Amino acid sequence: MPTIFVSAGVTSTGLSVSGGSSLDVLQGGTTSGAVILNGGVEVVSSGGTAANTTVSNGGILSASTYGFDSGSVISSGGTLIASQATASGYGANAFADTVLLGGSAVVFSKGWINSASVQGGSVTVSAGGFAQETTLTAGGVLTISAGGSGNIALVGSGAAFIVSSGGLGSQTTVSNGGTETVLGLEAFSTVQSGGTVVVSQGGTTSAVFVANGGTEIVLTGGTAIVTSGTADYGLRASGGTINVSSGGTTSGAIVMNGGIEVVSSGGTAIVTTIGNGGTLSLLSGAAVGGLMQFSGGNGDLVIEALVPPSNPIAGFVSAGDTIDLDQLIYFGSTAVSFNGTTDTLTVTEGGVSATVQLAAADYTGVKWAAQSDSGGGTQILVACVAEGTLIGTDDGEVPVEMLVPGNRVLLARGGTAPVVWLGFRRLDCRRHPRPQDVMPVRVQAEAFGPSHPYADLLLSPDHSIYADGVLIPVRYLLNGVTVVQEPVSNITYWHVELPAHDVLLAHGLPIESYLETGNRGAFENGGAPLALHPDFAMTVWKEHGCAELVRDGAALEAVRSWLLDRAAALGYATTRDPDVRVIANRRILRPVVQSNIYRFHIPAAACGVRLLSRSTVPAQSRDDSTDARRLGVAVSRIVYAGGEIAIDDPRLSSGWHDAEGDGKAGAWRWTDGNAGLALPGGHVLDIEIAMAERYWVDERPGDFIGPEAVRAT
Repeated sequence: MPTIFVSAGVTSTGLSVSGGSSLDVLQGGTTSGAVILNGGVEVVSSGGTAANTTVSNGGILSASTYGFDSGSVISSGGTLIASQATASGYGANAFADTVLLGGSAVVFSKGWINSASVQGGSVTVSAGGFAQETTLTAGGVLTISAGGSGNIALVGSGAAFIVSSGGLGSQTTVSNGGTETVLGLEAFSTVQSGGTVVVSQGGTTSAVFVANGGTEIVLTGGTAIVTSGTADYGLRASGGTINVSSGGTTSGAIVMNGGIEVVSSGGTAIVTTIGNGGTLSLLSGAAVGGLMQFSGGNGDLVIEALVPPSNPIAGFVSAGDTIDLDQLIYFGSTAVSFNGTTDTLTVTEGGVSATVQLAAADYTGVKWAAQSDSGGGTQILVACVAEGTLIGTDDGEVPVEMLVPGNRVLLARGGTAPVVWLGFRRLDCRRHPRPQDVMPVRVQAEAFGPSHPYADLLLSPDHSIYADGVLIPVRYLLNGVTVVQEPVSNITYWHVELPAHDVLLAHGLPIESYLETGNRGAFENGGAPLALHPDFAMTVWKEHGCAELVRDGAALEAVRSWLLDRAAALGYATTRDPDVRVIANRRILRPVVQSNIYRFHIPAAACGVRLLSRSTVPAQSRDDSTDARRLGVAVSRIVYAGGEIAIDDPRLSSGWHDAEGDGKAGAWRWTDGNAGLALPGGHVLDIEIAMAERYWVDERPGDFIGPEAVRAT
């Protein structure tokens, strides 16, 4: 069969090779746009270059030591071979190739395939070979064999990344519908929403980040570990799920922000940290090694076995942390006792006791309580840290949970009045149809003036504060810094009833007492049938209220304006700088700014980006606004890779408000401060900002704080 030689200094364009013929590209030679099919072969020798080759049915493109191939398309029946290196040399370099359905590529020792797009085809990396920044979609498969390596793979819908025994993967991103199977070693990967990583027999993952909606499954013989032992590089589930099957092991996992680790019978979790909003669920038969560590509040440890593990639990001191004893049936007669000598916490319910072992620590001032877990079991919670909210009485300040009928409380407008009833209600905010109606509002110390209140105070959203002679539900006084609503999983509210509706003092701040409006059944001890989702709003003001109830108008605006001035006096400052930036593959990118154009260079490895900025709720940060949306920046134009993207383009995903404006004034679209852009990497992104808001420089975040068993509201 004939052989065509392309020698040094020669560039051949559009050659077609088939039927057993061969095209040899020698050192210094170049082919462009060659077509290889039906038994044809193109061989790229050391120092040769092949560009934009099409390889199809029965065709082979083989690049040998120091050979270079770029931009080729390997379609059905075609094969790309990045040949093995000589003893002293490096293998072939294949760059930016596309492997379509039915096409295949094989990378041998010291061969390198870089920035390949595998769209239904397959790539196999043999021992000593290397794959860099591979993008897998539509059924594409990348297999790393023993001794091979793969770095920064992007695994999309229907695609699969397989790290075989002895293989190495790193910095992989597995997105919606994608799957990574690990029988070797995978490090520093990210599992995005809908993505799955399966750790099989002999496989090990290290420093994996499981994002919201992602899943890591650790099967028999698989291990997920933390190499650095830090929260920055550990196995983390942030909104995602880690499933540990029988025989699987995790070591040093961190679950937080809605993340869940579920350990099945026969599975083992070693030294798990339960961070803010995280859950560790130990099913019956699950094994635990070392500490279980609460960190940050609002963590949940679920134990299915009736006898809890004997391993010590550290850090169970923060409001919001809970231990759910799933099999200890709740009857409402719970007793919780703590033994300071052995650091054990015992819960007795219906004559049955369960004991958990706490780590040795100083638990002075920490109180625990128990409640139903809403599924029939018993949940232990940190009732309060030190003391609860203090109510002024004629005998000094008393924690609200310690008040009893007959105690006389101080009235803010003078005199005293006896307590006639105390109502309390535990709420699971996660199950409420309108969480914003029940999540607590934190009033910062001195928000209303010196010692008003003298310490931070939590109120239910519709509980009223007495200011300027009127009562204002605290939800209407939110300002983002000194009065902030905080999302929690659970909350317990207390209400103090007096003979008549009046104003008492909680942490020195004038707030209303309880007013009977027909909702006494909303409380657990109210006597009437318990309402599922109580509404604490006051409705009978004209006849029984002690002062005018204000929800809008000049009186509300005056108090809001005063609170904003007070916040400034406390050191809170505002800025017009939106601090626009982009995050791509967990890297923060800063822009080059020219006028109102923000330019970003998106790296090739990026798989979607998010546009970040400061944000604010105008109705909270300005006394003249009723706009309750969270606003970041108003974007009027987006240009990517030289092409304009309409502001209503479906690639603008979460975090965008509806478009505004008209043809004359132009159109724009507000972000909420964290807006998605479903864009591939490798190009320049220009963002034109039409408007920005005035933002708090140090806006207080709505941190998850969990159950508060003794807060006056």
